[in-house]
Parts: sequence; structure tokens; C-alpha cells
Amino acid sequence: MIGGSNRMLSPVELAEFLSVQPRTVQQHWRTWGLPGIKVGKYIRFRERDVALWLERREAATARGGES
Repeated sequence: MIGGSNRMLSPVELAEFLSVQPRTVQQHWRTWGLPGIKVGKYIRFRERDVALWLERREAATARGGES
């Protein structure tokens, strides 16, 4: 479960949580507006940032806005 922690998620872990392919995360995280952090050559996503991002997308969808 994604929550408000500082735990870092790999693209594979995030993809599993979102039920998408890891490649989808790798290709679209920037266009989705999802905050990512480069750690060396790797990208990681802070769990709390993902939770906030999902809440904002859900709110926008409820208002009839872009998702």
C-alpha cells in the first residue's frame, strides 16, 4: 500500500502498484507530472509523492478535469 512514507520506489515497484508495465512508468513519469528523483543513473519515486500525485489526479478526475 502506498502511503505517506519516505520509502523510495523503483519504477518496477511503482508499475506493479499502478498495474502498468515498468516501461510505461519509465516513458511517462515526466508527462504525468510525477516527481522523480535521480539516484545515480536510476530514477526513484518517494512513496508520499506518489500518494499525493494520485490524490491530485483523483480530485481532477472528480472535477471532470484532465487526468
